[in-house]
Amino acid sequence: GICQSSLAKTLKELEEVGIAERKVHLDRPVAVEYRLSPKGQDLFEAIRDLEVWATRWAMAAGSREVTQ
Repeated sequence: GICQSSLAKTLKELEEVGIAERKVHLDRPVAVEYRLSPKGQDLFEAIRDLEVWATRWAMAAGSREVTQ
């Protein structure tokens, strides 16, 4: 897993650059929700397309797997 401080730092950074949006629900108990912003959704789609491209061309080159 990931420690709470690392997760909080990463989420804050994603929010600051506009990739994630933060919403506080004032119910009891208070809950915080994060979701991709429109900018983040576009980035997700670009990364997914890049993964498809890499898989296609790695297989064409005879590689067995794509390293992450």
